[in-house]
Amino acid sequence: RKMTRETNCLATAIRQAIETNPERAVMREGDTVISGARCLAMAAARQRQLADAGVRSSDCVLVCNGRGVRYWIDLIAVWAAGAIAVPFDTRMDANRAGAIIANTSPVAVILGDSDDTFSTGLPAIVGEPEGEANGTLEIADKRSNETAAILFTSGSTGAPKGVTETHAALLGNAWSTLDVLELTPADRLVMATPFVFISAFSHFLVCILAGCEFIATEQKLFKGDLAARIRDSRANWFGGSPLQVRWIGEVAQNFDFPDLRFLMSSGDHLGVDVITLIRRTLPQVALFTVYGMTELAGRFCVLAPADLDRASGAVGRPIKGLTVEILDEVTGSPLAQGELGEVTVRGRFVFPGYHNDPKTTGDSLRNGRFHTGDLGHIGEDGFLRLQGRKDDVFKYGGQKVSALPIAEALMRTGSFEDVAVAGVPDKTHGGVPFVFYTSKNRQPVDTRAVMLDIRTQLPKSHMPVGFRQVDEIPRTGSGKVFRSWLREKVQEILQERSGEETVTKGSAS
Repeated sequence: RKMTRETNCLATAIRQAIETNPERAVMREGDTVISGARCLAMAAARQRQLADAGVRSSDCVLVCNGRGVRYWIDLIAVWAAGAIAVPFDTRMDANRAGAIIANTSPVAVILGDSDDTFSTGLPAIVGEPEGEANGTLEIADKRSNETAAILFTSGSTGAPKGVTETHAALLGNAWSTLDVLELTPADRLVMATPFVFISAFSHFLVCILAGCEFIATEQKLFKGDLAARIRDSRANWFGGSPLQVRWIGEVAQNFDFPDLRFLMSSGDHLGVDVITLIRRTLPQVALFTVYGMTELAGRFCVLAPADLDRASGAVGRPIKGLTVEILDEVTGSPLAQGELGEVTVRGRFVFPGYHNDPKTTGDSLRNGRFHTGDLGHIGEDGFLRLQGRKDDVFKYGGQKVSALPIAEALMRTGSFEDVAVAGVPDKTHGGVPFVFYTSKNRQPVDTRAVMLDIRTQLPKSHMPVGFRQVDEIPRTGSGKVFRSWLREKVQEILQERSGEETVTKGSAS
């Protein structure tokens, strides 16, 4: 685990971990199984293709997803070459794609055979490298604090923000996460998360370092398909979003998971009702609650199974290398134990800034701390508990209202497949909660019955003023609702209300 300033520590650690047992299965997707030896040979072949395309150290390369687990082999090749990987989703809209390309100035793009209609105007590396049996993966010299990848997230304005991930931060976060999870070479972890997200990066790196089999897919799997994939893969670990963990708990009431022993809910808050569900339907399974962010190179806090009884609903304590502090939102001063404020982070894995965006960097990184935008408090037990995003808090008649407890109360009713709650501007109260939802099997939801159910659980300020069914609630790999989508939905509501007022005034005149 030693990292020196002149060593490409990330690629070196990956190669060393794979070479400890090159014949074992490193990664799998469906019928595609890739051994360690083949993985390194394919990465070496891709590395030669990168050199032939003129890619040099510190150049940015778009690495397109949608090509199965070979995506991860290409990342290894890019890192070994000393270049910077820019994960790139070919399904994104043209504006976002153009913004990412303009921000990073890539010199090449790695595409799959099926992506021949996608054009960036860049030199394209297409198809699968053959990979000689004795191909050698060469490791370029890189300082550990140099950039290994740029991962794009959506900011409060919806514009993509490029989070710079250093070699040291990605590797160090993975090692610290592995210290808590304690995966072994005998384990098999299955994941169904888009590969462009930091949660997927963390799963991959932790599996590689642990020597366990990484079973991954980007297919959009719903409840039954996800359960079947876990069972058929014979995996004993599953890592996914809080919503996916909820699905597994619900399916387990009538479905057998004979090999499953560990569940990891990663990225965001996991409700107490989901924890209770898992412990009831899957008593043989150990549940880890994990909280992480792209700006922290993966994971931040972990709540281990042994702590569930005394801290259910918390997201745990920081992993080694990171520390948490709660600050007053207005004054920025540290708050006492139990007081609600903004969650801030210090430590070795905090990102150095947003790529080519000094203003946003300055807003988020202040006095050596990363301001997460999440609200929370630290309890007497030392565990961090979240209360939602600052963006999710609005004022109803002067009272602060958080979307998180509303969403949790709604999900406890069992009437919804998924919900997203937003504050909608209101002339009388300032802001009121509005619910967007997907129903179970697209069946109608009796919202009046739902309101009766939750009114004993929530104060008047938290009671929704309206419901709207949607086809899907888009979420990140960590389970967070896309803020740009939620803002668009709120604007739709406001425009409809404005139109109704216009019609009413016209009728009155």
